[in-house]
Amino acid sequence: RYKKWIPIDGVPKWKGKIYQGMNFSNGFVMPGYSSDDLNYDSYVKGTFLPLDKVSGKNVLDLGSNQGFFDFQCALAGAKTTGIEITNEDVMLANDIKEKILKLDNCEFINGDAIKYLEETEEWYELIIMSSVLHQTHPDLYSSDDFLDELASKCKYFFFETPVRHKHYNF
Repeated sequence: RYKKWIPIDGVPKWKGKIYQGMNFSNGFVMPGYSSDDLNYDSYVKGTFLPLDKVSGKNVLDLGSNQGFFDFQCALAGAKTTGIEITNEDVMLANDIKEKILKLDNCEFINGDAIKYLEETEEWYELIIMSSVLHQTHPDLYSSDDFLDELASKCKYFFFETPVRHKHYNF
């Protein structure tokens, strides 16, 4: 199912497909996006996750892609929920969760992350939003209400966004 995303030359068709590169202990590599052509951005960003604070807690990942950050938190003992609008990414995250990592403490939902956050009454120790805000709020200054809502539902917020992304209007 995923071979169509990786051409023969091994360069991933990243946009909307495989974004979060992953290295597995059996030597299998799922190529992903790399800003520096040395390391997958998922691993670089992952070093900043507050994994020491999530054991036994709920974690929400808005725009979870293929689940990399969810897996890191789940392996640290958290119960994670990843919300992703791209169905293929949800299918891949579920395959990795069930067939490779055999985790039962993560859930992936195909849906709108903004709508999910607005409708959930759940409290999260950590909400993750990596490289998503420029997609959901191209006018950065219009995101205040959304970020206020997010802040009211978590203790910690893991946030990363490109500063000069072409989608931003500022």
